[in-house]
Amino acid sequence: LFDFDVDPPKLIGHWPLDICPTQMSDSIPDIVGEHHAIAKVGLSTENAGKYCQSGRLQGTGAHIYIPDNAKLRGEKGTISFWFNIDDLDYSNTKEDGGQYLFSRDSYNRDMGGHISSWVDDKGRVRLRYQTNSKDYELKSDKDEIQADQWYFYAVTWDNDTTRLYINGNEVDEDDKASGSQKNNSEPMIFGGNASRSANSETTPSELSDFLQGNIDDIRWYDDALNNDELSELMAQSGYECTACDNVSSQGLVAEYRFSDTSWGDPGDIQDSSGNAMHATLSGETRLLTPVNNMSCGTLDIPPNTNQNTPDFLDTPIDLERDVGPEGTISFWFKSNSGWQDERDRTLLDAVQISQATTKHPLNKYFYLMLKENGSLQFGFESSNDADIRYNSNSFSYPESTWVHIALSYSYNTKNVQLFLNGIQQVFTTTEGANWNYIMPDYGNLAFADNRTDYITATSSANGRYDDVRVYSHLQNAADIQADMQKAEPCAVLYGYKIEHPDQALTCDAAPVTVKACKNQDCSELYEHPVQVSLAPSPNGDPAGQVYEFQGQFKFDLVSRTPGNTPLVFTPMYHAKPEGLVNTCTNGCNINFVNAGLQIYADQATDYGSDATLTQQITAQGMVAGASMSHINMRAVRDNNGVCEALVTGTKEVNLTYACYQYDQSGNPVQGCAVPFGALPLNTQAGDVTRATNMLFNNAAQTDFGNFSLPDATHFTLKAQLNVDGAILQSNQLNVEFTPQKITLSHNITNNHIAGSPFNFSIVGYGANDILLPSYNPQQLTVYASRIAPETGTEFGTLSFAEEYQVSTNPELNLVIPSTPLYGSQLRFTQGQYVYENAYFSDVGTIELYMVDQHAYRTVQSNTLRIGPFVPAYFDVQAVYTPEFEDATSDAFTYLGQPFFFDISALPKIEVTAYNALNQVAHNYTGELWKLFPSAAQTQAQISYTDVSGAGLTVNQATTPTTPTVSDYDNNDGSGQILLNNIALQYAKPTLPVSTFATGVDMVLDEAFLTDVNGTCYQVAYPGGCSAFTFSHITGTQQRYGRLNMINAFGPEDQTLSIALQAQYYSAGNWLLNIDDNSTNISLAQNLGQISLTPLPDSENNIASLYSNIQSAGFLAAGISDSSDLSFLPANLRGGLQVTISSLVGSPAWAKYLNYDWN
Repeated sequence: LFDFDVDPPKLIGHWPLDICPTQMSDSIPDIVGEHHAIAKVGLSTENAGKYCQSGRLQGTGAHIYIPDNAKLRGEKGTISFWFNIDDLDYSNTKEDGGQYLFSRDSYNRDMGGHISSWVDDKGRVRLRYQTNSKDYELKSDKDEIQADQWYFYAVTWDNDTTRLYINGNEVDEDDKASGSQKNNSEPMIFGGNASRSANSETTPSELSDFLQGNIDDIRWYDDALNNDELSELMAQSGYECTACDNVSSQGLVAEYRFSDTSWGDPGDIQDSSGNAMHATLSGETRLLTPVNNMSCGTLDIPPNTNQNTPDFLDTPIDLERDVGPEGTISFWFKSNSGWQDERDRTLLDAVQISQATTKHPLNKYFYLMLKENGSLQFGFESSNDADIRYNSNSFSYPESTWVHIALSYSYNTKNVQLFLNGIQQVFTTTEGANWNYIMPDYGNLAFADNRTDYITATSSANGRYDDVRVYSHLQNAADIQADMQKAEPCAVLYGYKIEHPDQALTCDAAPVTVKACKNQDCSELYEHPVQVSLAPSPNGDPAGQVYEFQGQFKFDLVSRTPGNTPLVFTPMYHAKPEGLVNTCTNGCNINFVNAGLQIYADQATDYGSDATLTQQITAQGMVAGASMSHINMRAVRDNNGVCEALVTGTKEVNLTYACYQYDQSGNPVQGCAVPFGALPLNTQAGDVTRATNMLFNNAAQTDFGNFSLPDATHFTLKAQLNVDGAILQSNQLNVEFTPQKITLSHNITNNHIAGSPFNFSIVGYGANDILLPSYNPQQLTVYASRIAPETGTEFGTLSFAEEYQVSTNPELNLVIPSTPLYGSQLRFTQGQYVYENAYFSDVGTIELYMVDQHAYRTVQSNTLRIGPFVPAYFDVQAVYTPEFEDATSDAFTYLGQPFFFDISALPKIEVTAYNALNQVAHNYTGELWKLFPSAAQTQAQISYTDVSGAGLTVNQATTPTTPTVSDYDNNDGSGQILLNNIALQYAKPTLPVSTFATGVDMVLDEAFLTDVNGTCYQVAYPGGCSAFTFSHITGTQQRYGRLNMINAFGPEDQTLSIALQAQYYSAGNWLLNIDDNSTNISLAQNLGQISLTPLPDSENNIASLYSNIQSAGFLAAGISDSSDLSFLPANLRGGLQVTISSLVGSPAWAKYLNYDWN
């Protein structure tokens, strides 16, 4: 028996992430080894970790990058860490789905060893391990993981079995997956999926499926931990944390610097205090990085007076809980207009509205307002509803001026102090009685607009914010001034680029340019002064001299002695010179020769010992396909400091040239796709050497006017000439061939449907409109603007390429991602990009142009106008349910009598325009609104159907007036149409019908809801135009009526009256219509409407005694007045018959009260 002492697994990497948020940099130290990690794409730390601080991944690209190292390629090992996921349903840049905890992977399986783990939306933890031929997967049960909880994760491998643990419990294992990392040379990524990345390198653009949450205490062991060891590791207690607060930041509740790399989702505005008070942008707020920020980012607040859609920075800061009774709030503010403006503006707001009644004592205000006169007003309340308001003097700061505002308040003393640019201002108070010194329950703190309409201003701040800070204590002037000094400009010196020729003549000089670069490809120059030391010294200056310049520094280097001259370059007075990236175009070596060829641009002059070469001999930008006539070459030798001609006449010159582009990794890919001049095409990947005859003049000069390269590519050119057995070499000229123009085009016609696809193309052309097969943009910027409508707050989005969209807001141009050598991520085929699924999301007309910035030339496209775009369809909704009003006495309607809609419930619809993607087309508004139905359309294109069950016909009884179109200029794609002066009537049948409730379907047909562009209402787009129905409109009772006369008799010496009464038919009976108090029975004997005839058995003809019988009154309770059809005493015995005619004069009542009862 043998007793072996087995060494326990060794910790070979430990990243505790205990970095104070205010001290966070790109480096995450490994505290046990040298495997230091890199924080990428906005990774930050928070004080709220499992142990002290933790890494915060916002889910939009942030990740932890651990470079590959041989010590991390063990056949055995363990990786453990703690994680906390915000939301299991979160997804960003989805490829495989889920949120990746870590990924040591690349495209394809390579030699095996790839390992990745993620959490899916069902709460399962999943792990994938790859050999060179097969994938293995381990996974937990569903619901293993819940949101917003810390979990201990571990994966172990022993070159035989891979095991997965959660909270110390094994959830799965696979004895066919060895887990070995021996052949895995990929970097380790925490927080993203690297399965689509290139081999041995992972760039942020290649990652996907980002994690939104926190990671803490990452450990890597060289062997597999067992269950007991994992349980012990999980159960370890916390340790004493390094205090992150210093004197100036003590009590800092939240800090918003607006340096976020992305935004749009809750929590995207990072709180750099470490307290995880991450904020969210509301409304049309946005982050910008324009000129003249106080720091690297700024929050832009547009003008807004709509209290229903405010624009503010929404923080989770509960003023009472997180700040308390004493605090300081400070920020930089730059107003888009002067401080003295036409309206009051909200700067911050923590108003709490808990009751619907505005004046309710439970509603509390806390706000800072910029008044229209340029003064500041602050208001707050105590818990017992006592009020205090402070007002400053008026200030007249002009527009676009940064002002630092700081406000401190105390409930304990009722004192409020205002500081502008660090100086305390006069703040006068008006206060109510009974202040109880107790802070009430407020809402969360918001900046730049009001949460409610209670007390605060009705307009947004209309300006820009930077460096917002909230403290839980009172700051004095010194504290505030110290905060003001924390504003950090964006400019960062990336390094230096030295451009120089590889060869120069001793009779001439070598032009050298030193550039101070802000970025990797040096397309932007550093704008602040820098100092460098150069050797040899330029222009014969003393050795060791320091040169100060801004942007770039050009000089000529002279050497009268042939040989190699190295350039020694030293950055001076830089805090971290080792962090600079310095490059030379030709290896920082210049070979000076006393005889040779020199290729240069433009005309050379006769240079002496004191003259300098001013033309370009290192690099040049040219139009592809254009004659290279301004590229010259001369063959000279040094004659006592003077360049003397060596040859004249036609000479055979060997030209060595190469075409090359760069792949995604920045490696050159050589090969020409087109011939160089008249030389035969050679597509080999490398230098091509061809002999050609060139004519040198008496000054030994020639040019390349007979040459051109009809392609957009990088190009190198060198020459060689044999002169009497001596081989003369030239310098290398680097040429960047770029398009002469970029042409944008599309295939649509007018009135293209918004949201529906069309073809969009980008083509690069050389001279004489030559297509350039190798053209790819270098740094492409897209500019789009809205042409119509001319005004409005909504801007549509143009999708012009796969995964690329640009807003038509002219302030939001799109810079397509690019890398310095590879160029734009938007790649062309045969010099052009054609996208068949382009679309514009809104209606109107837009213009578009693009700018491609190359090292030596900037090419701008044509300005392409696209549109007009029109909506795909309308959605129609009833604003409310219309109702009919009673035609008679506000109680009923007679059959055959016209009845109108209730004036308070006229038919009204809301029409909303949509694009083909079922998104609201906001700019179908104002001048672009084209749906205006006419009165004639209302008459002809609206139909009515009885649905009461009576089975009668219903018709229009009036001529409608033109509908009223309103609210169509609100930039929300909707408008309302009100139908006016519509009366209906039922056709009165011959036979009476019983009383019934009105029921009518009102149908607006397709033509009525179609605008002049052909856009129509569609129930299910693209199913075709639809009619819209107001279903079963009710509101009045229909009664079948008749007019009845009651016989009169009495003594011949008394006045007699024949009573008129209105009756209606119900359930087989005629009933007195006691609800009729408004029917006017206007009749006159002298108009022929009343006729009198003697009764056959009358003793006397009393009919002849009456000639002016009439009725002029209104029915009351269904019966006429006694003065109507009144007969004065006849004083004779006799009788007469009274007949009234409904045909004479066409009285209104006759249309619905006339009835032939035999």
